[in-house]
Amino acid sequence: MPPLKMVHEYTEGTLILDVLDAATKSLVWRGTAQAEVLPSVDVSTPQARIREAVRRILERFPPKA
Repeated sequence: MPPLKMVHEYTEGTLILDVLDAATKSLVWRGTAQAEVLPSVDVSTPQARIREAVRRILERFPPKA
């Protein structure tokens, strides 16, 4: 008997937050967050998740030397 295969399908989203040097236009810092994208009929739910992700990303800014 062949082994059972388990298939999990999901969609993952990535939020990237870049901080650039205004004078040189060079990348100073990049923060990222990843999460499974869940279907929702409530528009405020994705917006709340994005705000929380940005808050968590910015907890790591400025970078420690």
